[in-house]
Amino acid sequence: MVVISQILFTIFLNLFLSFISTNLIGLFIRPLVAQLLFKRMEDNPETHEIIKNEIKKTKGPYKLMSFFSLLLIIVYLYLLYKFGNIGISFIGLLLMIARIPDLFYEIETGIKVRKDKIGNIMSGIYWISYPLLYYFLYHFK
Repeated sequence: MVVISQILFTIFLNLFLSFISTNLIGLFIRPLVAQLLFKRMEDNPETHEIIKNEIKKTKGPYKLMSFFSLLLIIVYLYLLYKFGNIGISFIGLLLMIARIPDLFYEIETGIKVRKDKIGNIMSGIYWISYPLLYYFLYHFK
């Protein structure tokens, strides 16, 4: 009975970590990509002056958002380490890294990634995180 409760707790914790990690990495990556795209548009001589002025207005908020989200990621990983262990922090970081290719695909195409389009490696990382999390929760000293 104890093992079943441990497995259920591991599943729910992994879903929670996936949700938080996915959103934090999205908060960090999207402003960075937007800044790079805006830089290209700003350097393009064909870009209209109104658009260039709007790009200048958004530089500050995007940099602030990137900095704030990076700070949140550091705090999140530290809290996972503090209240868990280094392995649970590693799982949080692993889930963030697994999300990056899907995030770039979504930003590039504007289409949300479906289950049938998820790469085998990224899907494998999500599935590997379950036994790793179980190990780091109950067997890692």
